[in-house]
Amino acid sequence: MVLVRSIIVVAALQACDRVEYTPVDLQLDILGTFPEDAATLHVCVDGAGEYSRGAGNGQGVFFGLPVGPIVVRLDVLGEDDGVLATAGPVSFDQGETYTTTPLEEGGEACEDDGDIVSDSAASQVLGFRVVEL
Repeated sequence: MVLVRSIIVVAALQACDRVEYTPVDLQLDILGTFPEDAATLHVCVDGAGEYSRGAGNGQGVFFGLPVGPIVVRLDVLGEDDGVLATAGPVSFDQGETYTTTPLEEGGEACEDDGDIVSDSAASQVLGFRVVEL
């Protein structure tokens, strides 16, 4: 009986400690306190458009970005689509793959009319997350 319990516990622990990561080309860590009443994360990338998703836990990815230097901004929106907090704009220069920026209260929502790159073109993936201080 003890052996069976031990096997079950070991199997459960092995299943719990697996952490999966999505590899990204660019990583943006946003330092600050994530608003509790956040409803939407809205990301603007100069020349590559806008991306919105549920706020969840303050992290996500943006696919189809042009290769090369880019400028990124993130807005945290409330239920009424009002801006609760902003981060950026932040520049990723050629060869730079990681940066941080503070999360600041309020501001105006960002906008960009660009488009993501086509499936056949070279592209980058941006990962972003709010890191609580």
